Amino acid sequence: MENFYELLKIRPDASQNEIKIAFIKLVSRYHPDVYNGDKRYAESVTAQLTEAYSILKDPYKRRDYDLMLELDNKKIKTNYSNVFEVKRTSSGQNYDQKISQRYFKNSQMKKQKDNIFKRLFKSKLFYCLIFVFAIELIIIFLFLKN
Repeated sequence: MENFYELLKIRPDASQNEIKIAFIKLVSRYHPDVYNGDKRYAESVTAQLTEAYSILKDPYKRRDYDLMLELDNKKIKTNYSNVFEVKRTSSGQNYDQKISQRYFKNSQMKKQKDNIFKRLFKSKLFYCLIFVFAIELIIIFLFLKN
């Protein structure tokens, strides 16, 4: 995972104003219209800086990014050491569970639900079942009327 703090050359506890100043300074240096070197390189650096700024300027996205960055750092540490203590949040969940709940569940469940509805409304069987159900309701209504 790319470290946006290193990319913007700021401390992880930097204020919003410091983040904005660092972003403006770096973008003004690497913008493709200003940069004297390779334009593709300047475009890629500008895109990375813009992505970093868009995440770090929003407090909620920044908090989530910090959790993911800490989780990523823990995974690296676990590869090299046998002793590893998982920090707990106030609710008692470890960071792995919290991250998986927030990102994986929400995004995957939403995608699955959207795909189910898209496929359902595209299928002919769905409309056939609605038609049969409507016919049955009409027949039941006619028999109950008599």
